[in-house]
Amino acid sequence: MLRFLALLLISTSVLALDPGQAELKAKALNSYAAHVLKYRAEHPTGGFPAPPFQLKTLPDPRERLAFLCGSPGGPEPKTDFTAAKLDAELEDYAKTFINDARRNFFSPREKKLYLSTIFRAVFASPAQAKAFVAPRMAKSKAEEKAIVARDTDVEFLGK
Repeated sequence: MLRFLALLLISTSVLALDPGQAELKAKALNSYAAHVLKYRAEHPTGGFPAPPFQLKTLPDPRERLAFLCGSPGGPEPKTDFTAAKLDAELEDYAKTFINDARRNFFSPREKKLYLSTIFRAVFASPAQAKAFVAPRMAKSKAEEKAIVARDTDVEFLGK
């Protein structure tokens, strides 16, 4: 079942879903998060169940973050996505994770964006990560511009 739901996720974007697809997509995200929570309970010494597909095949980076829930440096699992509010819930989930200052932060003095290492799995390049993170992290338009600036470096935190 999880593999079927994963295939649905790969083939559709949240923004282009009809109500039936949104329901299946929400179920897929919730099912995987529940799977991660169960895996954690059964393997208290660590480890992480890999998603049943290649993350970069998902069209929406917010979905990629959701499927990295529970991974080292990743967001906490969320098991209550709903079809009716899926786009807004994914956006809130991404913003909450991005603004977790233990894992992600910007140093204007150093001109450096520090990001959880999971962003390496979500994006093909640091520039893509900066473009995604900036509007969700920045407290002002000036800070957003500073984050995406060419001379701002990205350092991935963790392993």
